[in-house]
Amino acid sequence: MDSRAEKISKTKREKALGGVLLQIRALECELGVAVDSSGYKTNTTKMPIVWSCGHAGVVRLNDLQRKQKPICPDCSWRAGQIGHVSNGRESFLSLTESLGLTVLSEYVSASERVSLIGTCGHPFEASPNKLQRKKNGLCSRCAKHPTGEDHPRWNPDLTEEDRLSGWYGRGGPFHSWSEEVLRSADWTCDITGERGIELEAHHLSGWAGNPEKRFELQNGVAIAKDLHTLFHSRFYFGKVDNTPEQYAAFKEMIWAS
Repeated sequence: MDSRAEKISKTKREKALGGVLLQIRALECELGVAVDSSGYKTNTTKMPIVWSCGHAGVVRLNDLQRKQKPICPDCSWRAGQIGHVSNGRESFLSLTESLGLTVLSEYVSASERVSLIGTCGHPFEASPNKLQRKKNGLCSRCAKHPTGEDHPRWNPDLTEEDRLSGWYGRGGPFHSWSEEVLRSADWTCDITGERGIELEAHHLSGWAGNPEKRFELQNGVAIAKDLHTLFHSRFYFGKVDNTPEQYAAFKEMIWAS
């Protein structure tokens, strides 16, 4: 015969077990799963379960209490992956739109390459992870070797006619003018008086600020190539418009040296 103390203890255990079984039944209804709780002993006992997705497995009461989705762990992981890919695809499309890129292939994952067309018109491939570090919509080659307005030496003051005729507009007409200046000077340096040395034609009134004088013969003088380089390095080529007065001062400086 059980003692009175044992009977009380047994009754308490039965009541506790009954409360746990009621809790399991409530979780079954809430999650839409079927749990075989006949072997339950403690909250860490593994019990057979059939999830709402139809897959069978085992679960502990502790884990069941934390469960938010009524599907098995595998299905839950797959659902998470689908959601992750969907969110990644939306972020990717938003990024390509902001960069002005044209998408040619489907988004697979953040590390898988996607075929694109850059704002430069060139096709290239890049992963979404790499695109997040891009600062422009250029292809990889144009990003390393920018052209046009993206080039650091782009001069917004030049006309389209200048650009089509060569670098800084110095195409065929410039070379013809330069040759005529040297011929008029009889291939003699205006500063040193030397003849037969390497010469260049120098604009007295700067090229950039005086487009109407670019090809005037009287606006050019023949000087030694090294002196021409020295003049422009001294008078800040590309930053100020050169003038005849600057050239006269430079000539006096060379004579005085």
